[in-house]
Amino acid sequence: VYEVDAALVGEKVTLRVFDLTGQLVCALVSEEQHSGYYQVVWDGRNDAGRSLASGVYLLRMNRPGGRELRRLVLLK
Repeated sequence: VYEVDAALVGEKVTLRVFDLTGQLVCALVSEEQHSGYYQVVWDGRNDAGRSLASGVYLLRMNRPGGRELRRLVLLK
């Protein structure tokens, strides 16, 4: 769950998943968004639709007002 601040509407938001080597695995969001709260569900697949191995992945969020990095654990 993430929030887009009303003061920064019209800015592009990106959410991308990377493996621990820094390789892009999946682009979840890449669009301008209005203010509000958003929820994204990642199904553990890459952009080609292939299921990924269990492990630790990184979620990089670029949104108006800053960047954020979160650690994700994929368990099967």
